[in-house]
Amino acid sequence: MQGSKPFTNSTDKRDSMAKYVCVTCGYLYDETKGAPPTVPAGTEFEKIPDTWVCPMCGASKKYFAKRG
Repeated sequence: MQGSKPFTNSTDKRDSMAKYVCVTCGYLYDETKGAPPTVPAGTEFEKIPDTWVCPMCGASKKYFAKRG
């Protein structure tokens, strides 16, 4: 159909979500899963408050590197 938007399915967002690894301990933050109970699934890493720390070792966000 001309002029219509392409169909997008809910997996499109999940496919584009990133993963970040704590360079201190190796904890993997997956945006699709979040970090329960403090960070809900689907939360982009950039939207997590700067006061958030790695749940495994307590490292700040600046010690996380984008993976992949």
